[in-house]
Amino acid sequence: MSGWEENKSSFKSISRNEALCKTCGMFAKKNFCGAKKLTEYSTSLQVLVVFHQGNHTCTMKNMETREMRQKREEIVMQALRSNLKAKPKQIQMSEVIFYLSKGMEKEAEDAALLLSNVKQISKIRAEYLKKLFSDDRHSFKAIRKAKKKLDKIDKYLLYQYNDKKLNPKKPTYIYKSSEDSIKLAIQMNVLDPKNQSLMKEEFLFLDTMHGRVKNMKTVTAWSYSTAACKMMCIATFECEKEDRTNITIFLELLCNSMKEFLGQDDYDWLPRGFLVDAAGANFHAIRNIFGRPGIKRTAVCQWHFKRCA
Repeated sequence: MSGWEENKSSFKSISRNEALCKTCGMFAKKNFCGAKKLTEYSTSLQVLVVFHQGNHTCTMKNMETREMRQKREEIVMQALRSNLKAKPKQIQMSEVIFYLSKGMEKEAEDAALLLSNVKQISKIRAEYLKKLFSDDRHSFKAIRKAKKKLDKIDKYLLYQYNDKKLNPKKPTYIYKSSEDSIKLAIQMNVLDPKNQSLMKEEFLFLDTMHGRVKNMKTVTAWSYSTAACKMMCIATFECEKEDRTNITIFLELLCNSMKEFLGQDDYDWLPRGFLVDAAGANFHAIRNIFGRPGIKRTAVCQWHFKRCA
């Protein structure tokens, strides 16, 4: 019996009533119990009555005490504090081996009994990790703390964010960039007659990643740097949906960050062109921010176009 259920993985079925052990090669004896247990609950008296019919020959399940559960949780959490990446079976084996190496056979036997169920270890591990990372990965309280520290280095690293629970007028998003990225984007402006940079000839690539952040979409803006001879990320934008509203906010924040960096509220920016996939949200967002001049400069990625066609 494994976990008080029939163990079918360690035995090879020979016939309907016979099973051969894969380890020792002996025939297994099934512990059949013909007795029955019936329960009746009285709602008026709030009493549960248990009836037994026949004689039980099955093995009774040992009741686990609260102390045993607490001891198991302590062992698992202590192992995770030492090694956060430890898997359930690693925790199981390391604890037993530790006591055996010290010659503490009784403690090793008790630990093996407590940690015999891998599913219980996995459940405790999942709850521990969820509690450990809940504030750091999915809380805007942690993001506010991070922004205060990052502003001392570069205020554009975490330029702006919004939590729709606090401000429902806008969707949830996190916009990130840097001063160097903004300088690179400014060099792409074709509306500036004084701009003589080679970056004026480069396109702005808009793409959305769907697996970078759990339960979020990551809108990104890239361009080819002629100085570095490679693609450079100008800005990223985590949001819940890839729609026109979020991409419009993304492009608006991109323009606003350049205005704030230069200290010019009337600064107009437009690259040579936009290269996007076939998502309609990209075209709507470009039209909302840059108007018809932006749409005329928009090209669709050939690979994405063929996939749509």
